[in-house]
Amino acid sequence: KGCPGVVTIVGEPGIGKTYLAEHYFCRLNRCNYIYSKSNQFKSADSIAISKVIEQLTSYTLTLSKQNLKKIQIAIEKAIGSDLSLLYKINPSIIQITSQPVQTAINDLIKTKYRVKNAVLKYISIIAEYCFPLVIFFDDLQWIDALTNEIVRTLIKKIDQSNVMLVLSYRSN
Repeated sequence: KGCPGVVTIVGEPGIGKTYLAEHYFCRLNRCNYIYSKSNQFKSADSIAISKVIEQLTSYTLTLSKQNLKKIQIAIEKAIGSDLSLLYKINPSIIQITSQPVQTAINDLIKTKYRVKNAVLKYISIIAEYCFPLVIFFDDLQWIDALTNEIVRTLIKKIDQSNVMLVLSYRSN
């Protein structure tokens, strides 16, 4: 049936945290499983939430045309012009939305807040159609700042979502 929640897997490097999570989720039926691994050696394209957006978009494309249209309408209505901010994180969203209108970036702090809210709305809308949705963030100790803020907000609002978060990180 599924329910929202947070699961943490903590252990020494190489102990099998990733294997444990993957092995467990491969056995679940009717579970939509999204995986994002953070990298110690960050690069410009290493925003962990980008991988989540890409996988959510790919999964959404497998839904019926009717549900895909409902998701498209909901996303465009809820996120509006901030879709262009999501597009900059991961252009794959163009596959389920119309061409985003460019949004001006005048204030970095406000823009960061808008990006975070747009990502949270994106996850929330897709989770309504992909329930139960499990998002696994692996190697959380290497997570980028934006994804860290999004994960913290998801944890705080977990009871209001259709998402189960699985977080793995090193104990050292």
